[in-house]
Amino acid sequence: MCDWYFLCADKINILGEDIDGVGWFIVMLLIALGLQVLANKIYIEDSQVTRVMLQLDPDKRGSPFDVNSYMFKTLAWTFASTLVWIARIILVMGNNLYIFLVVLLGNLVGVYYTLHNQHADTHSLADDILSMLERRQSGNTKTKAKIERAMDKFAAALRAQNQSNEDPSDLEF
Repeated sequence: MCDWYFLCADKINILGEDIDGVGWFIVMLLIALGLQVLANKIYIEDSQVTRVMLQLDPDKRGSPFDVNSYMFKTLAWTFASTLVWIARIILVMGNNLYIFLVVLLGNLVGVYYTLHNQHADTHSLADDILSMLERRQSGNTKTKAKIERAMDKFAAALRAQNQSNEDPSDLEF
């Protein structure tokens, strides 16, 4: 029988309730591992949605009530993240060395798994050009000057391409 919960491998105290037995202890370890891996996945997904959303003007980010909008998606990921965070806190409050070690292992596994399987960011040059054209009218003086320089180089490259009949994919900026 183990009297000090911190080193016990056959019982854990969760929210004041003693959960006895090696089987239940292993279930709690697996739950801790799963929650930690899930927390990493949620973090990456929410970060990606937030990054995309912050590239849009505030009035184009959508409504929290439109399930297809970026605003709804980031709020849904935030909700899921908070629920997982609460469950993880409850497990850690059991103050058990093995839970702590599994949380650490779960964090490493979660980061590796999530980043290993995450799709690469996609970037649209066409969207950047359209955004530059829009910001050219409303940006500050420094931004407008940078955009004008970029547009001048772009126009020169297009003129050169037209004169030499190059394939547009061969253009270098």
